[in-house]
Amino acid sequence: MAYITTEQVKEKRVLLKKAFPAKHGWRFSVTREHMSSINISIMQYPDNYDFNTPHNSVNHFSIKDSDFGENEKEVLLKINEIAHLGHWDDSDIMTDYFNCAFYVNLSIGKWDKPAVSVHSKVKLPTETDKLNNFYLNLVKTGDDVADVLQMMYS
Repeated sequence: MAYITTEQVKEKRVLLKKAFPAKHGWRFSVTREHMSSINISIMQYPDNYDFNTPHNSVNHFSIKDSDFGENEKEVLLKINEIAHLGHWDDSDIMTDYFNCAFYVNLSIGKWDKPAVSVHSKVKLPTETDKLNNFYLNLVKTGDDVADVLQMMYS
């Protein structure tokens, strides 16, 4: 039988706050519903993301195939990963047998309160910044281009 404790929900709330700090423009609503589900809603996000809609339910089984952009998919996959920590699923849909640790509901905004985009106080690196960092690493080390690339992406 699906069941999630208040402590598990609190733990996931803390992990979300660490992964997506408020100072970067993130705010979530993380609640437990009927002792069997965790509901995670993105209520505020930085303006360099585009979640396309003020309210949208997210199918966590098909985030990779969704219409969201790559950056948005990356965020949703990370949220989904945190939401499913400690989750197990022994369900067998062929025999109509459903047995999982708890249910996960992801959404952008809520039905009565849309998600809002806010100006982020933190500047994310642009492609130009990445190239400048690459050049600086190359000059500092005096290494071969391949060595610097390996160092940056390992």
